[in-house]
Amino acid sequence: MLVVRNKRTCTRDHSTAPSAGLPSSTGNASSGRAWNCNHVEGEDAMTKSIMFLFAFMLAQAGQAAGGDTAPRQIRVAGDADWLPSIYRAHNGEARGGAIALLDKLAAALKVDVLVERDKPWARQLHEVETGRHDLVAGLYRTSQREAKFVFSEPYATEETRIFVPSGSKLTVNSLADLVGKVGVMPPSASFGAEFDQFARNHLRIREIRDIKIRLQLLSENKVDFMVFAKDDGLQKIKQLGFEGKIVVLPLAVATNDVCFAFSRRTVAQELLPRINELIRKMRGTGELDKLITAHNGAQPR
Repeated sequence: MLVVRNKRTCTRDHSTAPSAGLPSSTGNASSGRAWNCNHVEGEDAMTKSIMFLFAFMLAQAGQAAGGDTAPRQIRVAGDADWLPSIYRAHNGEARGGAIALLDKLAAALKVDVLVERDKPWARQLHEVETGRHDLVAGLYRTSQREAKFVFSEPYATEETRIFVPSGSKLTVNSLADLVGKVGVMPPSASFGAEFDQFARNHLRIREIRDIKIRLQLLSENKVDFMVFAKDDGLQKIKQLGFEGKIVVLPLAVATNDVCFAFSRRTVAQELLPRINELIRKMRGTGELDKLITAHNGAQPR
C-alpha cells in the first residue's frame, strides 16, 4: 500500500530556544535550538488529490489485469480411437462427432480449439485433472469423476455391450452371468458406477490397451468376453477384419451419457453455461444427433 505523508516546513525558532545545557521538550538539547514545525497551508488538499490519483490508477490497473478472463483457446484431450466420437483421419487431423460439435461451439463462442497429441488414456485424464489441458472431449459421467471434473450437458448416450467369439455358448442376462469367466477391456476405462463396482468385486477382466490384441484374443477363444462400447466395438470389428469371428450380445450391461469434462483448474469452465445452452438448443433442433451420427462408419487412419 502506498502511503503519502503530510509535508511539514521546519524552521529554527531562536526566540523559544531554551537556555544552554537545559533539555527541551520540543528541540535538540545538544544544539540549544528548538524546531518549530507547522503544516504548510494547502498541503492537506494536495495530499488528498495525490491519494485520489493513486487510488484511481490502482483501480484502473486492477481492471486491466482481471477485467477479461475469458479464454481465447481451449486445449482438448480425448481418446483418439473412440468411434464415432473422436478419431484420427488419414491426414492425422482429429475428427468425430465430439470434434465436430466442439468446432460448432467454438465458432459460436469465438475461441480456438487445440486437440492435443495422442497419449495414453490415464495420462490424458490426469493432465486435464491437473489443469494442463482444459477438457476431455468425451467422458462418461460418474460420481467419482465429478469430484475431479465439471461435466457439460450430455451430447450422446452410449450402450456398453458384451462381445463374445462366434459360436460361444455364453448368454448374459445379468452381470452375474460373467462371474467365473475371463474378459478384456481397455485400461482405465469406466462403464458406469454400477458396472465398475461389480467388476471390481466379482469379475476377472484383463486391461489391454491395443484393441486389435483384445479382438485377437477373443476371436481365438483365449478369453471369454470383451466389455466395450457397442458402436465403437462394431466399427472396430469391421475395420480390423474380425467380421464373422466376433458377435455382440443383446443385453446392454450399462448405458452412459457422454459429456465434455472440464478441468476444475481451468478458466475455460466459465464457458460451460453457454456451452450447455447451445447443446440443448442443438438437441431440440435435431442438429446434435446429425453431427454425432454423421461419423458412424468412419474409417480412421
